[in-house]
Amino acid sequence: MIHKLVFTATLFMPLAAVAQELPSAPYLPLELAAKAADAALKACAAQGHNVSVSIVARDGSTKVLLKADNSGPHTGTSAQGKAFSSAALGRDTAGLAEFI
Repeated sequence: MIHKLVFTATLFMPLAAVAQELPSAPYLPLELAAKAADAALKACAAQGHNVSVSIVARDGSTKVLLKADNSGPHTGTSAQGKAFSSAALGRDTAGLAEFI
């Protein structure tokens, strides 16, 4: 019985070590991304700006895109491009102008 237990533990021990080494990265769940985009859109609207807000995942794919009423036709694409550039360069959007 003890031999079987030791053999089983020895067999699965490398799997446990590999599982601990897997990379993990923080991510933004869709629900929080939608709340953040809505808050940004409302903050801009309160200042009289009709904008579009885009939030992308770490890989640059769009998670949320909100376009305000009366916003220009270019704002959706601009918001997505800015968010993508921010993710690709690993910088916040406020720092993009300084970087470029």
